[in-house]
Amino acid sequence: MEEASIFIPRRSQKDTGWAWIISLALFVLNIGSKLLGNRKLIIIGGFISFSGYLLSAFSPNIGILVLSQSVLYGVGCACTTGPVFVVLNTYFEKHLGFANSFAYVGGSVGSSNINIDGSMGTPETFWTTHKCSVRSLPQDTSEERSIESKESKSSEFCFNQYIIDMTVLRNRKLQLFLFVAFFSFCGSGMIITFIPAFARDNGISNDKITILITIIGGCDLFSRFTLAWITDSQKIRRHHIMGFCLGITGVASMLNPLYTSFSAFIGYSVIYGLFGSIYFSMSILVLRDCVGAENISAALSLMITIHGLSSVIIAPSVGFIRDTTGSYAGSFFLMGSGLILGSVGIFCQPLVK
Repeated sequence: MEEASIFIPRRSQKDTGWAWIISLALFVLNIGSKLLGNRKLIIIGGFISFSGYLLSAFSPNIGILVLSQSVLYGVGCACTTGPVFVVLNTYFEKHLGFANSFAYVGGSVGSSNINIDGSMGTPETFWTTHKCSVRSLPQDTSEERSIESKESKSSEFCFNQYIIDMTVLRNRKLQLFLFVAFFSFCGSGMIITFIPAFARDNGISNDKITILITIIGGCDLFSRFTLAWITDSQKIRRHHIMGFCLGITGVASMLNPLYTSFSAFIGYSVIYGLFGSIYFSMSILVLRDCVGAENISAALSLMITIHGLSSVIIAPSVGFIRDTTGSYAGSFFLMGSGLILGSVGIFCQPLVK
């Protein structure tokens, strides 16, 4: 039990290494996509990620595990995450919300089916980034080629060809959204990592913790497609949906001292499952609304880089608070406050011109 209780803080160290690698997405999207194309990058990234997981299965020590999960998996994510959504943005217009939700649904399906075979593993092993790489894509089209080959005409760094378009940073709405991304990313993605250990500290058994993770996965799966239908119907503005979900999750996380029983953790798991991971499927849509389809590649690379910086700075802080205080309460306060800041920022978007 003592060994299990210190597992999660160590994960924050792993996330730091992963964040440094995924920050390469800025260069992968802008340079790699021009040299190789998005499709080749996705294929290469898929093989690299697969090799990382395969190496993890036979890892003899922590050094090899860091190499496989931090380096190989991070490089794989840098090569796949951005290009996948650039391709999705090319092919889907009317149902873009559904397409993005489906691309992120892998973790939800996995965690909601944990108990099908009646077995129970260590709850931390069910941690997931909620990302599902899209492997099968339609053949290349002239529309995609025109988007990928389109060159900006001013204020760019050039090495024999246009490489990094920095004019997109002149967009004030993008600047505000990057602020939102910095504070929202860790809270949305890391809470699922810390819920098992937080519940164990409050006397919840492993069997019940597994049920909590299953509840989160089921609620997340339901909410993704429900909100995708709402966003595609355009009845509610996308940034309103995202801001509402961030705010609800942030407030629920700030109330963590009240979660001392299994029933209380069920309530928190339902809230997080319904609203906590919506940021990942909605952020691409809100980003597209900020910069337009023609600038999505450059803006997406910047957003993913901000995500990496957020992990580098906030993830170790979350673990440090737990190690210093001996409780996850402060860690959840930090993540919750970041989500609330993100919610306030996204609701301020109409004020920015």
